[in-house]
Amino acid sequence: MIFDLAQGCYAYETVIQLARDPRSATIVPDSALGDRVLVATLDRKDGSKHRYDVSHHLKLSKDHAFIAPQIQRSWYVGALVTAGDVLEKYQYFDHGPELELIYHLRNGVAHGNAFNLTKAGKSRLKRYPAYNRPLRRREEVFHIVPTLGGQPVLFDFMAAADVVDLLITAAERLKDLERGILGPGVYTSVFG
Repeated sequence: MIFDLAQGCYAYETVIQLARDPRSATIVPDSALGDRVLVATLDRKDGSKHRYDVSHHLKLSKDHAFIAPQIQRSWYVGALVTAGDVLEKYQYFDHGPELELIYHLRNGVAHGNAFNLTKAGKSRLKRYPAYNRPLRRREEVFHIVPTLGGQPVLFDFMAAADVVDLLITAAERLKDLERGILGPGVYTSVFG
């Protein structure tokens, strides 16, 4: 699932690039007053439909000063919160540094997109360091330290691709745990 969240980052970026491409207007053209408007729907719980103008909202996703950056942030926040929640169900397995990095990032994005290392968080950090293993030689190492308090998580501490790299590295660590590579008798049940 954590690898799938990384793949979802690529899917999100692909969709948003298509939406921002000037040629998207040919797929979803503007509609003049009185012309037929391309309408999409959202389902309500009661089965009724909520209708909206696709062209108008496509423009908002590209150009709106508040909405456009929030769309990107929402996917990455969701990915980190979901990854953290899944790992929490398994008590963060062996508390490897990548998994612990997700723990602290998840808490930061879930609480206003800023690091706020509580007393318990600092204590956990002393016991379980939180950092990434770079996938490439030139990749920056992201290390959680107590002095990060107040610093924004996305997209200040880490950029979008850094989150993807972390999710992939964490998924690889979990696969290694599954195969027993990281220690005798350390196995998980999340990989079917």
